[in-house]
Amino acid sequence: MEASTRDMLLDAAERLARARGYNAFSFRDLSERVGVRTASIHYHFPSKGDLGRELTKRYRERFEAALEAINEPTPRAQLARFLALFEASQRQGGVCLCGPLASEYHTLPPEVQSEVQLFYVHAEEWLARVLEKGRRAGEFRFEGPALGVSRSIVAAIEGAMISAGALGDPIRLNQAMKWITTSLSAQP
Repeated sequence: MEASTRDMLLDAAERLARARGYNAFSFRDLSERVGVRTASIHYHFPSKGDLGRELTKRYRERFEAALEAINEPTPRAQLARFLALFEASQRQGGVCLCGPLASEYHTLPPEVQSEVQLFYVHAEEWLARVLEKGRRAGEFRFEGPALGVSRSIVAAIEGAMISAGALGDPIRLNQAMKWITTSLSAQP
């Protein structure tokens, strides 16, 4: 099935945003990559904020759908699948799209900021539920509220992805994931 112009624009924008950041690409860059006139881009996305909102919304919705599809029988296996989503993201584009967007947060249009916030809030809340189930089942051991732990895990994963890209060392993400799972282990 042939991708629509709109999808090709979003795909190209995602690659550019992951590689350069949101503020470092233009409609002209998209025009050159997709092979359409900038007027065609404006037809689909009247402003860059519209493009950014749709791009981030699409990414967030896909991520949320992937979370909802996780049906592993144990919280430990659910955590492993959660972490694997970031590993897959690293293979596809080096970083999770929302990592570079978060680093530019204060310069993003409000409609893009909202989508970035939703990505993190939904991911952290989903993971907090898994962590709490794991603690009640005796699979995980940690101090404090599960939401605080989930926020720390997401921050560690995002940071590992960014530093892995900066240093050309993709193993950093695997090391962070191993540290997370070992740290949560219920074994004394």
